[in-house]
This record gives sequence, structure tokens and C-alpha cells, in this order.
Amino acid sequence: MAGAIAHAPFLVFRNASGQEQVVSLEGDNPRLTIGRGSSTDVWLEWDPEASRVHAALERFGQEWTVVDDGLSRNGTFVNGERVHGHHRLADGDVVRCGSTELLFVARSDEGHSRTIEPGAATTEVRPDMTVQVPTVDAAAVDLLSRTPPFSRLDRDDLAGIARLAVPRHYRAGEVLFREGDLGDTCFVLRSGSVRVTRTHSDGRTIALAQLRPPALLGEMAMLGSARRSATVEAVEDTAALAVLAGDMRRLLMSRPVIAMAMLDELAARLRAADDQVSQRAFRNVPGRIAEALLGQVTGEEGEAVVSLTHAALADIAGTSRETVSRFLAQLERAGVLTLGRRQITIHRPATLRNYIY
Repeated sequence: MAGAIAHAPFLVFRNASGQEQVVSLEGDNPRLTIGRGSSTDVWLEWDPEASRVHAALERFGQEWTVVDDGLSRNGTFVNGERVHGHHRLADGDVVRCGSTELLFVARSDEGHSRTIEPGAATTEVRPDMTVQVPTVDAAAVDLLSRTPPFSRLDRDDLAGIARLAVPRHYRAGEVLFREGDLGDTCFVLRSGSVRVTRTHSDGRTIALAQLRPPALLGEMAMLGSARRSATVEAVEDTAALAVLAGDMRRLLMSRPVIAMAMLDELAARLRAADDQVSQRAFRNVPGRIAEALLGQVTGEEGEAVVSLTHAALADIAGTSRETVSRFLAQLERAGVLTLGRRQITIHRPATLRNYIY
């Protein structure tokens, strides 16, 4: 398609009749799906080797990644190499979904026209664009400054992380990632709440925690390509900042102070996990319930509202819903808290701690 204007990245490919098509990646949509299904954004209806939802393109900051979650039948390839999880796209990369090749064009060279050849396709791209330096989201910097382990970093380091972060939004019940998935993204909760669960080999599910902002999720992805050890699901509509693990690892290597902060946080989480195991083994049931409630409270002064159902609290405390309901009724009679619909108002967090022994 001669004369295409390179204001934004775009894809170039040929359809079944050999006609060239250009898909602009301009706009606010941070994710586009590619596949044979009619509901996809890039519809490869002619390609029998493409899966119904074959792959996706996701925007991270000023750049784009191609994502294959392992569900495509024949795999997704970039320049002949199979994609596992996220792969950052560079200008001129050729993405193959099924038998269709799509050329990714990030920008045109200033002052020049260029010929693009995805397979046999030819397109002239003429430059007409302004290069912008990515701005820093002040709200993202503020959020990071309140989130361990980033809270100990200076503003310049926080800004460096914020530049890598991309906003993500999840509806209640939507899964951020599943146990066993490849860990290639970490998240910082911005609003809402999530439930962390793990599934036993016999099918039973145990709730490990319910988290609210500020909280870091999937941090192990920063240190390696291990599989997720738990499932994280949005309890309510939730917003988060997402950072590709590869980007974060490069930042950790260039800024040792950030790497040390991460190691300190991981050590603290290991100690907390050891404590949780000990609590379940030796602490009585009321103590476990009180501990689970206090785990949702940021301080011990004034009232705190906890959005937890009795069933969710029972999962975290490792007991039955009936036992939780009886103990909460006892605490309500004592004036420690007030029970509401899907929430608990804790009037005296310090008093609640007296039940832990």
C-alpha cells in the first residue's frame, strides 16, 4: 500500500488473494489478537494453519510484544524462532502465525522511503513522524515509592522502572496469571484486590493470600524464567502496572541498588512464608483467623475496612466457614469489629492482635 504514513507502528501482510493489507497499531488499545476466529482483531480467515486465537500483540510503553501463551496449534515465530510467552518486537521483525507472515514496522527512517517485503509483499513507507521522548507517569512513580521493595529507591530509579511499566486492567474474576504459566511479567497493584491460590494434585485449592495495593506480584519472573507457583485472580475490578521480566532484568543488571532491594524483599517473603507454615502448624484457629484479618490491615491506629467474605477468610486461615462465622460473631459482640455485606470493619486492630498466641 504505497504512501502509508508511519505515524505509528503497523503490520503489513498479504491476504488469500495476494492483496496487501496494513493494520495500524495506533490508538488506545494496548492489545490486539491475531487468528482465524472472526472475533480477532487481525482476522486470518483464509489461513487453515492459524488457530482461532493464535497470538496477540501487546503494547508495553512505547514498544510492542508478540505473545503466544502456548495454545496455538502450530506456534508463533519471529524471524524463524518460536515464541514462548512474550517476545519484544523490533522494527523489521517478521511474525509468522500459521502460514501467514506479518511484517512489523516500528518507524520509517527519517528522510528516506523504504521498501518492506514480508514474503513477496512490497510497500513504500514515507516518513512523517515526530520522535517523542517517553514521559514518566508521576502517579506510577508515587505508587512504586510506596511498594516494597521499590520504596527504598530514589526518584530517578523509580522513574526508570515507571518508564517500563504499562497499565493493565482486570475485571472481577479475571485471572492475571495461572499456576504453571511461564513467568515473564511482574505486576504492581494499583487499585482493587487479588486472590492468590494454589491447587493441590488432588484438585483441592488453597487460598494463600488476598492482596491490595501497594503490592508486587510475580516478582520471581524478574530473576528467571520459572513457571508460576500460584494463580492470581482479581477479586474486584483491579488495575495494575505490568513490567516485562526481561526489561526488569536488564534494569537490575545496570542498577545493582535495585537488585539488592529485590533480594532483600525476596528474603523477607521467604521468612514470611516460613512463619505462615509455622502458624498453620502451631497456632490455634482463632489466632489464625485474627492473623489473616490483620494481614489485610496496613496499620493499627483507627478503623480499617477489609473486603473479605467469610469463605475467603476461612481459606486463608485454613479452617471452615462456620468456624470463621462463629469467631467473627464473638469479635463483633466484643466491639472489636462490625460485620457488613462482603466486608468487615475492624475498629480496634491492636485489640485483635491480642487473640494471636
